[in-house]
Amino acid sequence: LRERFRVRATAARAALRPLERSDFALVEPWYAKAAAAVRGGVADMNDTLEKRFGSVGERLLVIADKDEPTPIGLLEYNVHSPAANWLRTDFIAMVEERRGFGYGSEAVRALEEWAERKQRITSFLAEIEPRNGLALYFWLRLGYRPAHAGEVFWRAPDEGGIIAMIRSD
Repeated sequence: LRERFRVRATAARAALRPLERSDFALVEPWYAKAAAAVRGGVADMNDTLEKRFGSVGERLLVIADKDEPTPIGLLEYNVHSPAANWLRTDFIAMVEERRGFGYGSEAVRALEEWAERKQRITSFLAEIEPRNGLALYFWLRLGYRPAHAGEVFWRAPDEGGIIAMIRSD
């Protein structure tokens, strides 16, 4: 049973809430470019907002400024994945004009605080595309580190060339 993400971010500026269909018109103009940035600049024509929303539903959150509800980013997560007491951040993307201002970091920290408090999460995972050097830096700044081959129990260590970034309390 999943508890719907109901809390607002405790961060100074960022607010999180589930993505609603009414947000699509505000997100679609920047989604493709932001999603390509997550993949290190490589566009994936099969990755559409509609497809992502349809497959993950309430696990896809809007990142907004706490004083303005307009979406400036998206964050997709999965509780108790890849195992019990883990939180996996599957996707985080920001509108280009707001990258580098700390909104993404605040959103991840708020999600982690909620997960620790409400879901008893003790370990965190983010898998990143090696071509996205900014993502590596982003997760390192949040206290994550690359997983060692023996720590990657959910897939082959080098599968897809993806870097597993983990943090445990």
